[in-house]
Amino acid sequence: KPWQAINEFIFNLYGLDEYDRQIVKDTLAVAQPFKESRDRANASPNKDERREFYTELKRLLTPSFSITNEIVSIDEVEIRTQDISSSWHFFVVSSSSSPSRQIQTAQKKLISQIAEEANKTGCSRVIVHGDGNLFIGTLSQYRYWTLSRARICALDIQRHHLDIFPIGRT
Repeated sequence: KPWQAINEFIFNLYGLDEYDRQIVKDTLAVAQPFKESRDRANASPNKDERREFYTELKRLLTPSFSITNEIVSIDEVEIRTQDISSSWHFFVVSSSSSPSRQIQTAQKKLISQIAEEANKTGCSRVIVHGDGNLFIGTLSQYRYWTLSRARICALDIQRHHLDIFPIGRT
């Protein structure tokens, strides 16, 4: 069946923009009541899927930083040990004028503690304010690493966390 053509017809019929279309696609990929969909939703995102998430997040945050000629940077924190933090992926959002680029070393020491506390609350994302950067942890399930979730993360940062960056202070 021509599913793509049917989807496009429905999208056009309801006037869905590119973001609405992405939400529908992501929801269908991870929320259908079938084993394949559940397995996909619960699977750990691979490196390419996380890279797509970071690329989309950066694309969406860039306009907020470019106003003052800042460059937003998103760097994944590598976790070498397999412990409680292995069910999480962590990354740092910083700007080109952030006071320090040596943030990952300090954050690695906190990863286990942050993941343990986050697991107690049942949350899917944690955001820790640093000195001019955000340290973000997201559960290691694909459902939280879709492009729609990157958009939600970017909107959350723009609405509630821009003041942590030097750009937000000017």
